[in-house]
Amino acid sequence: MIGWWFLPTTIWPYAWAFAVLVAVVWGVRSSSRVARWVSAGVAGYLTVTLAMSIYVPYAVPAVVVVAFVAVGMVLQARFSGEWPRWWPLLRRVVPLVSSAVLAVVVLGVWIVTRLDTIKAVLDTVYPGRRIQFAGALDYDGIVSTFGAPFAGALQNGVAQGLGPNQSEAAAPFMTVVFLVPLLVWLLVRSVTAARAAGSVRRLDWTVLSILVVLTVLWLFLLIPGGPRSPTCSA
Repeated sequence: MIGWWFLPTTIWPYAWAFAVLVAVVWGVRSSSRVARWVSAGVAGYLTVTLAMSIYVPYAVPAVVVVAFVAVGMVLQARFSGEWPRWWPLLRRVVPLVSSAVLAVVVLGVWIVTRLDTIKAVLDTVYPGRRIQFAGALDYDGIVSTFGAPFAGALQNGVAQGLGPNQSEAAAPFMTVVFLVPLLVWLLVRSVTAARAAGSVRRLDWTVLSILVVLTVLWLFLLIPGGPRSPTCSA
């Protein structure tokens, strides 16, 4: 997908997501202060870069997923026994929080000094007004989620190539859907271990956070009503 739509707006969400999660992992696990601050600095820089792309459809899913998974990682570090108290753990993520605050300040200045340009972009039909209501996912959308480049063949019996055109053939699978059974099994196993030990330390908080954010996203796509969301459908 990145190879076909080779644009900064496509690349930065992935780079930002990996950078932030690395900063979270190093924040709670690394003994090197330099590593924590450097990783946080990279995450902050890419936060500004991602926001300046002004392409919301690719940014929103990355931000939502990273937020949930990052919380799960922090909870995992706290309740696994690695950090018996909250304060020492929270001190380890100070570099990342500081980097986020600085990124918000930079973006605030950038937005204020370029407000007319940003308004002009947001007033466009695409991508400014490319939005959809909650619960707008239809049958074709569900098939595309599972079928990706094979959606045309699954929906319409199309056998010429992997999709209606080359760009659609580059559509990725929603891989995590196929990993849900494994994730559920890991979560059930950790819940069983936690009950047997009588402690939440055995619960896999990272896996739980992944399943929770996946559930939230699916509920938004399937249940009508509520706010609108940017979409990147063609």
